[in-house]
Amino acid sequence: MRWTSETKPKGGRKPGSRNKLCRAVLEDLMADWAEGGAAAIKMMRIEQPAAYVRVMCSILPKELILENSTITELIYVPNEIDDGPYLLNLQIAPFTSDASPSRPLLFSGKR
Repeated sequence: MRWTSETKPKGGRKPGSRNKLCRAVLEDLMADWAEGGAAAIKMMRIEQPAAYVRVMCSILPKELILENSTITELIYVPNEIDDGPYLLNLQIAPFTSDASPSRPLLFSGKR
């Protein structure tokens, strides 16, 4: 439905007012962050480690894209494990680093 002079809503927010509010809020947040953001993160890490990890995980990328990267994983496999085909599920921590912790899960290929 197209707006006409008869169906156009009356009143409402002035054009651009929402952008002004968002800009003002972001500017206030940036000023507050510059004043004490790093100290607040450190305090949260020490006093509320579970909340700290939750916040850090919420801002990490959901997908890891490896381009021109090599994964080298060394694991200890006891001698009691038979040789043969296995499926390796390599769970990599979702952050970028030269060395990243991982959790290798080995599944038997035999049925």
